[in-house]
Amino acid sequence: MTKKVKQDQENATHLQELEKALEEKSKALAEKETAYAGLENKYENQYNTLMTAAKQLAADFDNFRKRIASERQKENALATKDIVVKLIPLLDQFSLCLDNNVHHDEFVNAVSLLHKQLSTLLEDIGLTPIPAMNQPFDPRIHEVIMFIESDKEDNMVIEELQRGYYLHDEIIRHGKVKVTRKRIENRNSAEKNEEKEREEKDVEREV
Repeated sequence: MTKKVKQDQENATHLQELEKALEEKSKALAEKETAYAGLENKYENQYNTLMTAAKQLAADFDNFRKRIASERQKENALATKDIVVKLIPLLDQFSLCLDNNVHHDEFVNAVSLLHKQLSTLLEDIGLTPIPAMNQPFDPRIHEVIMFIESDKEDNMVIEELQRGYYLHDEIIRHGKVKVTRKRIENRNSAEKNEEKEREEKDVEREV
């Protein structure tokens, strides 16, 4: 075998090895492309699924919001209807009062019944009166209109001019009241007694 033939054979073998290596790389590249295409399809499907779920959730929330608004509107309408139905008998009592205003006793009885029905209705709604008479004056719930000198305990509600009310736990109107103030001579006497007690305590401390 000549040197040239041997070289040709080696070149042919090397070329076959290169072709085989290229074929394997091409095959590996094709497999990767197939895998990437599969991942792309997978992620695209997941994205489409999430978007569909998000759109459905948004639609469900919108329907829920509309349903709640509709239910609230119906509840308000029913509450208004309930109050109006309860107020109708009061209108009847007003008419009765007007019809019987010539007869004093019947008029007073009709007004008394009207007041009782109205009070019961408002109590059912949550209205309660604020205590006032013979209670210590409390600026959080009372509005003092006048101070009255009195021999009674200082700073007490002696007269209720207009009743105050709570609606549940909220003050919706403060009670307007008259409040006691000790007479001047009584206040002077009390101040003197306090001053005397302070002097006695000072003497005891000095001793």
